[in-house]
Amino acid sequence: MDYMGILKKAAATTWRYKILWLFGLFVGGWGGSQSPNWRTNAQETQQWQDTGGDWPALDRQLESWRSSAQRLIDSGDWVQIALIIAAVVIVIGVIWFILSVAAQGGIVRLAQDALAGRPIHGMDGWHAGFSLWGRVFGVSLVLLVPVVIVFMILAALGGAVMFWSFAGHASIRESSTVLGVLAGIGIIVGIAMIPVSVVLGIMREIALRRVVLEEASVGRAISQAWQDLWGSRGVWGMWLTLLIAGIISGIVFAIVMGIISAIIIVPTVLAFLASSRDVSFWLMVAAGVMVIIAIPAATFGAAYSAFQSVAWTEFYERMMGRTPAVS
Repeated sequence: MDYMGILKKAAATTWRYKILWLFGLFVGGWGGSQSPNWRTNAQETQQWQDTGGDWPALDRQLESWRSSAQRLIDSGDWVQIALIIAAVVIVIGVIWFILSVAAQGGIVRLAQDALAGRPIHGMDGWHAGFSLWGRVFGVSLVLLVPVVIVFMILAALGGAVMFWSFAGHASIRESSTVLGVLAGIGIIVGIAMIPVSVVLGIMREIALRRVVLEEASVGRAISQAWQDLWGSRGVWGMWLTLLIAGIISGIVFAIVMGIISAIIIVPTVLAFLASSRDVSFWLMVAAGVMVIIAIPAATFGAAYSAFQSVAWTEFYERMMGRTPAVS
């Protein structure tokens, strides 16, 4: 299997079809963060406006925020606000989850067409992803269940021991001994789960493509993926190739982001120390800097996620004999 040829073709395809990056954004699980938008009344605002941006002004502003937060807690309105925020977060999370599962199937379909030189359209990818949503989710669910069950059992045992101790049925020494044993077992199981997670992750990549490209059932896709994994079909070589590529790209990304961050943050900090602007202005500047830094990070994550999906799809096509294994 020409692994370097697979990487080169995947990189060229990912670069040519930027629509794949959108799907990679959801597949990669990139999530934005929101910062609270603190507001004070006109009187409090006037207290720290036009203060020259010195450190005492920062202390006064922080104290103003603390006072506002305390009044909110005392009024009882924080419960309703917390519920509203929680509801919004849950809705966004559910929508993101649904789109991410659909994107996993859609990007595989688009990758196959792009690798074959056929024109691709984003709506075709979403249509394929949503039409096979249940099977794509089923693959991840079935492969994830063993890991979840193991850790749930350990957590349940630990919780039972703690409850038994708090109820007075066991001494602190006895409970500590049992918890220590469970912690040791947890460490051993955690270490053992590393290769298990690797195997399940590889099987998921193959099973996902069997579901999307062959329209196989979840059970049949996972069964065939297990056979592919141990059938000397080059699956382990592909995993190792992408692992090395991921390490190298991660190092390069860290260096580039370090340089970008230094170029943006250092001058900003120096300007803040030498400026007479009020603190609220610099808080907005800091938020802008965070957004500027987050954009290339999100773009890289989306592009690399798309590259990985295209690479696995190209490997799968060669493994199935639809394209030559060596180009």
